[in-house]
Amino acid sequence: MGLRRKSNWDLSKPVFNRKDLEEHSLHHAVSRCDVDSLQKLIDTDVQQCITLADSVNAKDGLLKATPLHTAAEEGNCRVAKFLLMNEADILAKDKHGNEPLHLASVRGHTDLINLFIEKGAFVNNRNNAGNTALHYAANKGMDSAVTLLMRKGAVVNSRNANGWCPIHLAVVSAHFETVRLLVSKGADLNSQDQKGNSPLHLACECNNIGMVDYLMKNGAKTTLENKAFQVPGDLASRPVIKDILGWKPQHQRRLSSNTLASTSDESGKEGAASSGELFRKPKPLENKFLARVKSTHTTQPVNSPESFQDRMKRLTREKRKSLNNKIVLKKDEEGARRGSKATHSWNKRFLKKYGLNSRNLFAP
Repeated sequence: MGLRRKSNWDLSKPVFNRKDLEEHSLHHAVSRCDVDSLQKLIDTDVQQCITLADSVNAKDGLLKATPLHTAAEEGNCRVAKFLLMNEADILAKDKHGNEPLHLASVRGHTDLINLFIEKGAFVNNRNNAGNTALHYAANKGMDSAVTLLMRKGAVVNSRNANGWCPIHLAVVSAHFETVRLLVSKGADLNSQDQKGNSPLHLACECNNIGMVDYLMKNGAKTTLENKAFQVPGDLASRPVIKDILGWKPQHQRRLSSNTLASTSDESGKEGAASSGELFRKPKPLENKFLARVKSTHTTQPVNSPESFQDRMKRLTREKRKSLNNKIVLKKDEEGARRGSKATHSWNKRFLKKYGLNSRNLFAP
């Protein structure tokens, strides 16, 4: 059996059970905007409340949220003021590291944002994922909250754990007015996340034509590559976006970049030659050194590959020389033993074996 609630929420004699011990009645009172019940719960000296630890900073069992978190999410400014008057922790974090300011920014409650900052909340504090209050407001398209947070000192190009700035979140969520607002306040359109994606990459991946056109006109680079060597046009699936970007396939981009590099090198050499730096007259010591290098080094590179024709000529020349030596030696031996006739017949057999004849045997 749960907490017995009367129509006027009279909690002067509360009845608690195990479920109440887990859920904290302060959170119920906050969700119902019942300040009188909150006052009674805080002022009561009932033993059950002491066991329950029903204080203004008590956390629930699921999200580890305090009553002030609940008030911020619900937009209950009157309840939030009451909790802060009773020493509620303005910097308390829930399970995900969110402070009350984060939750107020998600819902766009500007009155609570003002209140929390006045009471000591830090506008650039981060949660466990590295998100600030501005990240949340931009993600939900809460333009009034975005304007207020930036006026209070929020960093427009702050990055979360994924390397995303608020403008990345606004682009992905397709909040055009929020993107315009962030750009007017100095958001970097070419900032890249951990994967190297810029806001233009994300807009192309989402196939948002209006967003792509706006980002291009405001200075987003169409040739910026991510870590997968992809430009924004590579992520777009709609031909009209590729036409807007002037997209080219990757092999054509590589070819054009190589052509530009070669032309720039040639222009650099021409400039050096015109200024007299490339073909200046060598000095006497340089002449000595160059002469020495020329005498000790061949004009052909040391490790230059030998052509097929040169190799065949060299092998044929070496083979002929070795065969010539063998024939001369054999001729002397056979001639001394059997006479010149036997030597001549042996030479014919030898030449036939190696595909040679007497005409080309002794050729150079």
